[in-house]
Amino acid sequence: MLRSVLTLLASLTIGFTAIAAPHGMGGHGGGMGFMLAEKLKTELALNPAQTAEWDKIAASAKAARAQARTLHEELITATKAELANPQPDLAKLAAKKDAIHTQVMALMKPIQTQKLAFYQSLSAEQKTKV
Repeated sequence: MLRSVLTLLASLTIGFTAIAAPHGMGGHGGGMGFMLAEKLKTELALNPAQTAEWDKIAASAKAARAQARTLHEELITATKAELANPQPDLAKLAAKKDAIHTQVMALMKPIQTQKLAFYQSLSAEQKTKV
């Protein structure tokens, strides 16, 4: 019974980690999310300064996603290792999950701030296309 509960907890942890991972809708590398962003970039008809800012934000987001992916993989590895123990320390695992979540949020917050500032820099006509 205990092993079933632990397996369920591990599945939920890994499942939520996979859902929350910033891989975009299409999996690793962005997939559909990347294609939609490129389509929007074209539709907005950005001026050179806006294009430079867009590219800067995209590069920052890509780097943050890579770091977040590494942290999520670390959590999955730690989860599997802890659950392999005869008496896994679920509190330790929860603390690890919370710490990684905090790190990921710290990585993503500046990107969000950059995106909001970029949106404010768009013309009224461009904003209707977002």
